[in-house]
Amino acid sequence: MLLIKKIHTTAFRPESNGDLERGHRVIVEYLRHYIAEDQRDWDDWVPYATYVYNVTSHRATGYSPFELLYGHAARMPSALQATPTIRYTYDDYIRELRGRLVSACHRKRKFTVK
Repeated sequence: MLLIKKIHTTAFRPESNGDLERGHRVIVEYLRHYIAEDQRDWDDWVPYATYVYNVTSHRATGYSPFELLYGHAARMPSALQATPTIRYTYDDYIRELRGRLVSACHRKRKFTVK
């Protein structure tokens, strides 16, 4: 249905899986800009590099890997509010719960009174 073709690759032959190797090359390029000169902290930066890779649109598809996997764009940390606004209170919950209980009671009576 999705026209996905499974490929088999050979171990220790990176040229057999070019797409994966291209992704690795991009992540290595990201890491090159942030690791220390002695290159001992590269593993600390891997999560950040993979996050950037996954939320960046790719030229070939026009979408980010995150969008292709989840169907919507990722919410960036900068887009999140520092202090959330409270829109739903306990009183709102109680009113909603009472309404649902009354509605359920009416529906039950409608089916049992026949």
